[in-house]
Amino acid sequence: MSEMEFSNPLLLTAKMFLSEVRSWAQKYQPPHYVCTNFAKVVFDAATIQGIRCGYAIVIFRNGMSHALVAFDTDYGLVYFEPQTGDQEYIEIGKTYSSQLEGVPTECPVEDIKITWNDKMHLRFIRCSECGYLLPISCPICGCSNIAFVEDSW
Repeated sequence: MSEMEFSNPLLLTAKMFLSEVRSWAQKYQPPHYVCTNFAKVVFDAATIQGIRCGYAIVIFRNGMSHALVAFDTDYGLVYFEPQTGDQEYIEIGKTYSSQLEGVPTECPVEDIKITWNDKMHLRFIRCSECGYLLPISCPICGCSNIAFVEDSW
């Protein structure tokens, strides 16, 4: 089986792609449908279309986090809020630009962690406490080519 080729989109292509996916058509319903669900919809659609996409987790200084998507475009690394489709300008040490339910408005960004979809067989798990979907990799070697003995989802 051949490995799928992923390509970085032009910024315009990323925006057109998001307008087709329309991840924001769903309603934010904690704890069942939250930011991680919105980001995963875009991430999965990009994977199917061969568009290189990042599942980005923004970590705030107060310990809260928020999921969005990233694309490495002809304008560099660009973030999009999958709950609205808006381009976001995220900078460590600055507050998050969107005013969304569940996202701290006055707390600075401490870190951003991005997992790219060009990793083979990237899997997600749902946290039993907060309900977030998180990309996982092997804690020993970092490989994302993980298989589960009992795959019930």
